[in-house]
Amino acid sequence: MSDIDLIISSISLNNVVFPVPVVHVSVFLSREDVDKIKDYVDQTTELNQSLNRHSPSSQDELEKHQLFDHCFSEDQFLLVETTIKKEQLVGKMIEQLKEYNGALFKHQFIEQIKLRNSYSPTVFGENIAFPHPMTPQSYDEQIVVAIIPEGLYWDEEHPAVNFVFLMSPSKIKNEHIKLVSPILVKLLEDTASQQQLLAKPDFEEFKKTFMRLMDKR
Repeated sequence: MSDIDLIISSISLNNVVFPVPVVHVSVFLSREDVDKIKDYVDQTTELNQSLNRHSPSSQDELEKHQLFDHCFSEDQFLLVETTIKKEQLVGKMIEQLKEYNGALFKHQFIEQIKLRNSYSPTVFGENIAFPHPMTPQSYDEQIVVAIIPEGLYWDEEHPAVNFVFLMSPSKIKNEHIKLVSPILVKLLEDTASQQQLLAKPDFEEFKKTFMRLMDKR
C-alpha cells in the first residue's frame, strides 16, 4: 500500500487499521460524500502547509507527549529476546491490556484478530505487524508494543517480523489511535529509525523515535 494515500470505502472500516486514512462514503457517492472527501483533502493540505510554516512550540511538544502517553505505556512494552511463536506473543500482548481478565477475554480477542486477518493481511512492509480485532474489545484505546530484534516468524511471506503493534481500539471513541497510526506508518517507511530502535530496543528509545517521526515531514 506504499503508493496509496487515501482509501475511500462504501463499507465502514472504522475498526480496521490501515497504514493510510479511510473516508467512509455511501454506495451512491452523494454530494455529501464528495464534500467529505474534499474536506479531508483540504484539511490535510492545510495541516501540511502549517507544519511547513511553523516551528514546533512548547504547546506542540506538550500535545505530542500527551498523545504518546495516552496510547503507550512502559507496562505495555515488551522486548522479546527469546524464541517465541507468533500465537504465544500475541497472547502475551493481549494479557497486557487493561481489560484482560482471563482466558475467555484472550480467546475472544484472538478470534477477532483471526476474523480481521481473513479480510486482509495486517503485516505491512517486511517486518512490522499490526494485529487488531475486527470489532473493539476494550473501553480504552491501547497499543501494546513488542520489539523482536532477532525477528519473529509470522508467516511464509514475513519470516522475520521485528515490530508488533497490538492495536486495541475503544468501544467508545478512537480519536488518538487515528492520530498515532500515520506516525507508525512513518516508522514503516524509515528503515534508519527501525535499525536505530533495534540497536537500542527499550521504551525510552521507542518514545524518542516516535517523537522524532512526529516531526518528520
